[in-house]
Amino acid sequence: MAAIDPAALRKAMDGAGVTRARLANEVGLSLQYVCDITAGRRLLKRRPDLRRRIAAALDVPIHWIERPEELAS
Repeated sequence: MAAIDPAALRKAMDGAGVTRARLANEVGLSLQYVCDITAGRRLLKRRPDLRRRIAAALDVPIHWIERPEELAS
């Protein structure tokens, strides 16, 4: 099962010029939830829909912000 890679997510956010607050607003999440995701406290293993929405908000392919499956467990 895939999961968010917090470092890759932060890199994609930096590349897109998107702040945590803006990502939270665009994806419909609380700022605290986005902070938890970027800090690695939430990996969204069971939320492929949310991983897709985040990738779409950053205009990047989903595999750019995911950990390979062998590392996600």
